Amino acid sequence: MRQTKKQDVEYTKTYENTLCLLNKLNLKGIKEHIVNMHDNNCMLPSTALDYLFEFLQVEEVYQKNELAMSLIRKAKLKDNLELSDIHIDEERGTTADLITQLKSLEWYTKSKNCIITGKSGVGKTALACAMGRELCKNGISTLFLNLPDLFASLEAKNPKQIEYFKSTLKRYKCLILDEFGMSQINPTQLSLLQYIMKNIEKTGVVILTSQVQIKSFGEVLPTGINRDSFIDRLIRPSYSIVLNGNSMRGKFNTTLSLN
Repeated sequence: MRQTKKQDVEYTKTYENTLCLLNKLNLKGIKEHIVNMHDNNCMLPSTALDYLFEFLQVEEVYQKNELAMSLIRKAKLKDNLELSDIHIDEERGTTADLITQLKSLEWYTKSKNCIITGKSGVGKTALACAMGRELCKNGISTLFLNLPDLFASLEAKNPKQIEYFKSTLKRYKCLILDEFGMSQINPTQLSLLQYIMKNIEKTGVVILTSQVQIKSFGEVLPTGINRDSFIDRLIRPSYSIVLNGNSMRGKFNTTLSLN
């Protein structure tokens, strides 16, 4: 039975969507075979094409979830919170619009770093990890680095090992630098931070947490060109999030406000 014009339009749309999914899933052999069938007027029956498209959609979701779980494992996030776990509390400055903004990844797509500041225990690390988890769920490679621990570990490594570590950072589109400024940063440590910022600014972003206010970042860094260059690369452009209130340690939810 000949298809109606409406059915022809629906078939063409499903056919084109199917080819797009086959491309996305890198199933080149199947795509080539279907295209050849189509070009030789041996098109798949409409029902068969619908089933194929549905199966490909299922496979797409499966692959996306598998990738997300793999990225989350490799990210080595300290906390397992989701952005949806962040408690909405107007009195503490948290708004639904802010959480929606973070979930949209607008800050990432606009290549803006994110600086989270606040007192000890207010949830800076938890928020940073929730943001990192959201990135991983969207296929964006992320790595969590606690800066005091990182600096201590690199002191025990030789120059070759340090260079190898630095080369591995190029795999990631987002680096979470936790607890910046917990102690005075020396020139060697600043050199590493400068390397990180210089190499990621063209391909990704940084999420940085600190108890130090942004205006005082220079006070924990050694003076010189590297200090000014690091701060400039970090804050231009960037989003600033300030966490207020008492310590949240031991509690499940975290609150925040946009500065």
